[in-house]
Amino acid sequence: MKVLSWNCRGMGSFQPHFGFDNLATVDPIGTSGGLALYFNNEYQVNILYTSSRMIDVEAIALGKKNYMTFVYGEPVHKLRDQVWEHLTRFGLARSEPWFFIGDLNDITGNHEKEGGALRSAGSFLSFNNMIMNTGLLEYPARGNQMSWQGRRNKVMVRCRLDRSLANKDWHALFPCSYTEYLGMEGSDHRPVVAYLENTTIRRRGQFHFEKDGLDTTDYWNRLRERASKSTGRGDLNTKFYHALTKQRHARNRIVGLYDTGGNWIIEEQGVETVAVNYFNELFETTSPSEFEGFLSEISPTITAQMNQRLVRVATEDEVQQALFMMHPEKAPRPDIMKALFPILLAYNEKGFIGNG
Repeated sequence: MKVLSWNCRGMGSFQPHFGFDNLATVDPIGTSGGLALYFNNEYQVNILYTSSRMIDVEAIALGKKNYMTFVYGEPVHKLRDQVWEHLTRFGLARSEPWFFIGDLNDITGNHEKEGGALRSAGSFLSFNNMIMNTGLLEYPARGNQMSWQGRRNKVMVRCRLDRSLANKDWHALFPCSYTEYLGMEGSDHRPVVAYLENTTIRRRGQFHFEKDGLDTTDYWNRLRERASKSTGRGDLNTKFYHALTKQRHARNRIVGLYDTGGNWIIEEQGVETVAVNYFNELFETTSPSEFEGFLSEISPTITAQMNQRLVRVATEDEVQQALFMMHPEKAPRPDIMKALFPILLAYNEKGFIGNG
């Protein structure tokens, strides 16, 4: 499923050209504002609430009831709290999946702004509190996220005013979703497309040895200690805490990669091929020759005696000394096991060191 949000003018008169089954509108106030929502019958959309700032609907996706809110944020800064309060009430009252998208007319911090004067930290509080209190999360995004641009006092300013967010239940329903910011055409806002995907790509992981299991008593003591700390900090086990965990997983997920032809690849096998080809090309030799020219400019620093020591065969004691200098959990071997295992052997047992 795809959802497109675009702040532009004149959309309400284009319904026949888009091929949608339905159109819901909110009339503008004078020459500003106005909302238009296009949708097809397959999603069984039921409009719950409309205002000059949002259209809120109930719909069916993947056979499950969910809520979607399409927002046009308040342009007047002192009136924005009314919009955030309304969205907060929606979020706190809903236990089902909830998603919203639109031009929110606000940013979470100065890092989402280029050009112009910096805003005070306090000016972002209301917007950030709404996001936090409702447990909303963003999906991974690609494209230029500075979705609006315009001149303020003769200075070009760019901001990320457009975005999509969803609660943890929506993220669980569409775990592989992402948003894309398109090119700026015919408007001072970029169109934002939310690709709502429910197919989870499972990737093969590596085996990691857990050294706590070596000492059974110590292992269970650690588990009890962790459980005690968890129950003692009940405030962390909140809706927002779990939402942050899901957001971190979403940010760490590779949604797709561009191949050398500029194509966006999202299939698991295709992403793997793009990554392997990139590093193969990066580290592939160009088979250079005729080194004498630049080597003649380098003064030798290794003496013949030093070279003899470097090329001689290492002794057992040297191998053992080097091995035991490794951190037991930071030296993975080709079989993925850790250097911890040789250390488990008695120090005077050298049978694990080959004799050639």
